[in-house]
Amino acid sequence: MTRPFMAGNGSRLALTAGVAAAALTLAAGQARAQVHPNDACGAPVDGVVTCSADNRYDNGVWYGGEMTTDVFIRLEDGVFIAPVDYRAGLHTVTQNAGITYDGAGASVTTRNATAVSALVEGAGDIFIRMGDVFAVSDGETGADGVATFNHEGTTVIEVDRVSTVGDYARGISAESLIGDITVRAGSVETRGAYAEGVVVSTDGAIRIDVGSVTTNGELALGVVADGGLGSIWITADTVDTTGFAADGVTAFGAGPIAVSVNQIRGEGDYVWGVRVGNGGFDADGNAYFGDTQISVGSINLVGDNNQGVNLDTLGSGFVSVGDISIEGANGAGVAVTADGGATVYVGSLQLSGENTVGVAIATRDGLALADVGSVTSDRGGGVVVQSEAGSAQANVRFADVGGDFTYGVAAASQSGNASARADEVVTRGYNAQALYVSSLFGSVQGVLGSAVTYGDISRGVFATGREARVTVTGAISTSGLASEGVLVRATSGDADVFAAGPVETLGDQAVGLSVDSSYGATRVRAAGPVTTRGLEAHGIFGLGQHGDTLIAADSVVTSGDGADGIRARTRFEELQGGDFPPPFAFDGDIEVSVRRVEVSGAGSMGVSARGLGDARLTVGDALAYDSFALDANMIGAARIDLHGTARSTLGTAISAQGESVAVTIGAGARVEGGVDGLVLAAGARCVLPNTGQAGWVNPCPNPGYDQLPFETPFPPQPFGLGGVATVANAGVVVAGSGHAVRITDGALSLRNTGQIFGSLSTAGGDDRFENAGLWEIGRDSEFGGGVDLLVNTGVVRFGEGASPRAFVLRDLERFENAGLIDLRNGAIGDRLTVSGAFIGLSGSTVALDVDLAGSVADRIVIAGAATGTTYLTLNGDYSQATLGTPQGIVVAEVGAGSSVGAFAMAEGEGDRGFVGHSLSYDADARRYALQTAASAAAYRQTGLLQALDSVWTSSADLWRSQAARTRDLGVSGDADGGFWFALQTGESSRDWTTETAGGDAVALDYRQDRQGAQFGYDQPINETLRLGVTGGYGRSTLEYRQSVDAFDVSTFSLGGYAAATRGRAFAGLLVKYDRHETDVASGALSREVELSGSSWGAEGEVGYRFGGAGLFVEPLGGLRWMRSSADDLTNGAQTLAFEDADDVALRLGLRVGGSTAMPGGGRLGFYGGAAVLRSFGDDYGLRLTSGETAWVETDRVETWGEGRFGVSYRNASGLETFAEGQADLGSDYDALSATVGMRVRF
Repeated sequence: MTRPFMAGNGSRLALTAGVAAAALTLAAGQARAQVHPNDACGAPVDGVVTCSADNRYDNGVWYGGEMTTDVFIRLEDGVFIAPVDYRAGLHTVTQNAGITYDGAGASVTTRNATAVSALVEGAGDIFIRMGDVFAVSDGETGADGVATFNHEGTTVIEVDRVSTVGDYARGISAESLIGDITVRAGSVETRGAYAEGVVVSTDGAIRIDVGSVTTNGELALGVVADGGLGSIWITADTVDTTGFAADGVTAFGAGPIAVSVNQIRGEGDYVWGVRVGNGGFDADGNAYFGDTQISVGSINLVGDNNQGVNLDTLGSGFVSVGDISIEGANGAGVAVTADGGATVYVGSLQLSGENTVGVAIATRDGLALADVGSVTSDRGGGVVVQSEAGSAQANVRFADVGGDFTYGVAAASQSGNASARADEVVTRGYNAQALYVSSLFGSVQGVLGSAVTYGDISRGVFATGREARVTVTGAISTSGLASEGVLVRATSGDADVFAAGPVETLGDQAVGLSVDSSYGATRVRAAGPVTTRGLEAHGIFGLGQHGDTLIAADSVVTSGDGADGIRARTRFEELQGGDFPPPFAFDGDIEVSVRRVEVSGAGSMGVSARGLGDARLTVGDALAYDSFALDANMIGAARIDLHGTARSTLGTAISAQGESVAVTIGAGARVEGGVDGLVLAAGARCVLPNTGQAGWVNPCPNPGYDQLPFETPFPPQPFGLGGVATVANAGVVVAGSGHAVRITDGALSLRNTGQIFGSLSTAGGDDRFENAGLWEIGRDSEFGGGVDLLVNTGVVRFGEGASPRAFVLRDLERFENAGLIDLRNGAIGDRLTVSGAFIGLSGSTVALDVDLAGSVADRIVIAGAATGTTYLTLNGDYSQATLGTPQGIVVAEVGAGSSVGAFAMAEGEGDRGFVGHSLSYDADARRYALQTAASAAAYRQTGLLQALDSVWTSSADLWRSQAARTRDLGVSGDADGGFWFALQTGESSRDWTTETAGGDAVALDYRQDRQGAQFGYDQPINETLRLGVTGGYGRSTLEYRQSVDAFDVSTFSLGGYAAATRGRAFAGLLVKYDRHETDVASGALSREVELSGSSWGAEGEVGYRFGGAGLFVEPLGGLRWMRSSADDLTNGAQTLAFEDADDVALRLGLRVGGSTAMPGGGRLGFYGGAAVLRSFGDDYGLRLTSGETAWVETDRVETWGEGRFGVSYRNASGLETFAEGQADLGSDYDALSATVGMRVRF
């Protein structure tokens, strides 16, 4: 069953006077044909009749007929009119006279006849006030509750309650040609088909005010107002209808219409809660309409094809509904069609059934506005707002829709602006857009809180207009084929998208954020994470056609093949076809900034920027699987700033092409390529738009066009000369199977302050590589044509290798080195070849691995001229170094024109073990080779013997001083036996230089300190002989000034001595043994070594004393013999065997002293002396054995002078204390010492 046609807008304007007259004549004739007036309440007096409650009115109450005066019928309270069947209850007909029924306390009941009716043929007012009205029809004859008609005049109907039963039995029916009609009713109830509750029809004003209206029957409308140019005002508390097409409230007119209902309920198919048509046309085609206002508290409908509110107007409309609930297919909560503006407010909509829609608005010129709290449609759509020439605006707090080809929230305009705003949207259908906003010639704006879509081609946001702006404050989640998170198209202006929250898509070609514009800028900002999973599901796609593209994102992750993290493009706007060139603009810059992007699918790029103008990529981390982590291919300049990691596991990490290229890798950033680290091309290229002609292949394609697999490949584009690719690396660049940096076109300008692991490959430009950081070479580097320059102030090194490797810097014209070239990688025998000239600037150093026990070393080969000076430093086990053959080990080769001193040993480099190394140059072969000999460290070890000698003589000096004081006591008559001890501290230094066997000077300057204690006991044997024993302990440290070498000696000594005196002559003899333990530290040793040693010696002295106890002079002479020895020192394959150090020294001197008595019986003594010593001993020597044997020796101090001064005090009991100072001075040798002690006589 389909809904029958009902007259729409302007139905009253279509009536003519002739039609109305015919209808009036028909009604009057029917009334007279039934019964003549019965004057049941008596004859009218001045038109007034009173009906008593005491009477029965079996035939009803009928007046009128030919009456031309007003009729006033008063019905007393309690009047009950119940005529027999087929007779009207209260019925009056007048001619141009008014009719009044005043019976608020009366009731009328009829069967098969209208209960209350009033008919004015012509002009006349009608006023009806009744209590209860009840009419029953058998279904064949209509039986209205209340029915009125006049041509003109006011009609007012006030009824407490109206109830009808039967088909076509209306509750209240009021009709006038042009008169105003007012209906007030407490309740109206009908049961039967076509039995409307309240029906009002007039060209005048209509006012309906009812408490409740209840109908039950097909096409039994609740309230119907059919008006003309007059106003319509309908208010009701509740309208409840049951039956097919049983609308709740229906109003048609061409003037102002207002409907206000608290609650509408309907059950049945094709039930519309409120149906309003406003506007019509006269015979001349002139339009008439008024404003419409509809306000409903709640609408609850059950059945298919139902609508909560339906408004069709030529003017403007306003609809406000609290809650709408519709159960059934093909339903609509609110449907509005307006030539003017339309505004709809709905609190909540609940729809269940297929093909339902919450709100649908369509306007022609005015604003279309929908504001909805929530809409839920399990198999339908949400809110759709459209305007042809005006603006469209949709605001929804929550929408959950489940139908195919539907919208959660939609706003569209053809030539006006459109905006849509939603807090939360869920769609569950095929091609179901969560938020849709569109305009053909206007601007669009979308604001979305969050959205979830389930289904193919179901986007979170779809916006298209001349200018488009979209803001997403929350999360978007889509799942389905081609279900973009946000899809925005601007046809003639800017396209702006801001996503503050996360965007997640699941499905092939489901781009997270897809934005493009024509003749404007494309701007995308994604503050939240963007995540896609699916084939060709890019994270962010931005396209500028004849405009710029700007993208800023925090985090982008894709996991499908061919799914770029960020894809940015600029192109020509090619709406027109035909031959070029039209006035195309060669612009379209791209700017992308992203904190992190990660793609894991095959053929997926992390960030890709391609197009017409310049591009700048500012990236934190970019991770890809087998394609570019970062890609820039521009007709203009391409710039990439990397602050994190750019990695392609199986592909090239960074690709950049443009008229000029600049890549900056910040400190802490890292580039890792499975193939190449960076591939760059710089130079001008031609570019032309596509013509669209069949078979035409663009010779100069725009890189902003991405080719599909089935398309004809673009021809190679030659790059113009003069392009420069600039790379500034402060981070790390790591190559895989390819190169760290590869230039396919243009010149390279590379400055490295970070680390580069891998080779370089350049094209034909004049390349410049400034390395101030680390460059680790892992394969040959190709510098191509041009005049190329490598300036190294940092480190160029070989990577680790299990076996030696050879790498070439091919086609490099000039290598200026002020840094380190480091071939030390654990594999001995590496070779670096420089194809051009090599200039060693200040600081130029080459470090080599050397097998110091064999004849193999790394080698640097300079094919061109080597000039300047480059110092060599060696890496090897110096403890295994052997004394080699005269041919040496080749470490460098140079080309023609090289200077003799192009290579030299670094300072101290030949002195890092006991086997030293020097560099020789073979001018004929143009080779530098290492030569071996005993090192300076080996020469320094001879200082151990001198340290032992010094310790022995220092303790011997204490004995000699004690022997002199004993003589002084003998002169005073106090030379009894006794115990003595002395404490000594001192320091000596020597400026000492020797020469190696090869004639090289070795600096052996040292400083030696000593501290010790010596003890002794002696006893006179007779008047001329005294015997004694002595022992002691001392520590001494000898340190070399120009090295870390040092000896720390601990010594225990034991000896015996004798002294003889005859007259003034005297003699003394000391025999002493020292046992040494020495800690040896040296730069040639990996750790300290402990050696044992000893010193044997004897010292004799003779002299003669002149003078007495007060003052004396002693000429002295002495002779000393001693021998010092030490254990062999073994260091790896090297052995140092110390030769015993024998020395004979002669002493000649003079001693002067005296003493004087002190109060208390004590005696104060003093003395001083000087001597000259001459050593006749052998030089210090050792044998270095490592493969071969080398003799090492250093000279002694031969002659030096000695001076000393001392004081002593002996008390009356024989206790003596003393203090003494000594100074030695020789050629480049000096020493100072101080001694204190005491002697106890017994």
